[in-house]
Amino acid sequence: MPPDKMTNSERIEKVEKWGTGLFENDADLSIIRDLTRESGIAETGTSNFLYLGHVEAREYRRSLDVGALDSLLKKRLPVDDATIFAGQDDKDSMWLYPPNRCPGYHLCLLGAAMMGLGCRIRPDFRQFLEELHTKVGFSRNAQVQLRHALNVYADGIPYNFRSKPRPIGFDNDDWGSDSI
Repeated sequence: MPPDKMTNSERIEKVEKWGTGLFENDADLSIIRDLTRESGIAETGTSNFLYLGHVEAREYRRSLDVGALDSLLKKRLPVDDATIFAGQDDKDSMWLYPPNRCPGYHLCLLGAAMMGLGCRIRPDFRQFLEELHTKVGFSRNAQVQLRHALNVYADGIPYNFRSKPRPIGFDNDDWGSDSI
């Protein structure tokens, strides 16, 4: 059926993407926003780990280091076969909205966001990130970004992934609360 003949319920939207690296598409930002809310520490501040001021980032990092990150990981570790993409069909569907991402993809984004904040990364979590980041559907650029971070990251020092910022003018008012 041609797109102009579809009803809203039949139409599938493409995920907005402005780059091929980490945090350069709406799906990644949506996942991080959900993880931020799930952490339980975002009740009074921003709703996204990626858009924190310096003082706010220190407070989040402190909360994450003393237990909030362990609570998030308790639900996601250990990794099993269901955590990794099962085939090309799944990979093709990941660029439709709402985003379809495997649990391993979420886990890797969580790790990247935690490195961006400078959180303490548990050795078992780091090991899972090293094993998963090439298997869960990231683009080659995102894989390189995460591999480099894993090679050089030191706990307590926020890592800058140098992701492209979301372009101004995207007409999705749900993102307005995430800006600084």
